[in-house]
Amino acid sequence: MHNNGSIDSIANVIFHAAEERLAAPHATFLFHGVGMSLGEKPTLNHSQLKELLSQISALETKIANIIASRCALTIQEIQNLFLNGETKDTAFAVSKGIIQSVGQPLIPANAKFYSLNLT
Repeated sequence: MHNNGSIDSIANVIFHAAEERLAAPHATFLFHGVGMSLGEKPTLNHSQLKELLSQISALETKIANIIASRCALTIQEIQNLFLNGETKDTAFAVSKGIIQSVGQPLIPANAKFYSLNLT
């Protein structure tokens, strides 16, 4: 898989599914914590707030474990990235095994091309 622009949020999990991961020189990787939309002025009691926090913590742990299993980032490093909402460059990505190398994508003539643009 080749990051030709930006891998953000949950797309990091999808990107890490590939055995071979590459990135263009200008590519970036955004890591941030899980968020939940609660709609307009929700009314929540103490146990519901605890449940939401538990869900967010469980999702962040699951995502961190998946990413950590595919690169050299530790769970704690990933959790810190989530907490701070950090964008990282290709130098960081190479140093942590997120990608194996940096280079422009080479697409042979007449090759099938797939692009994922998730918003």
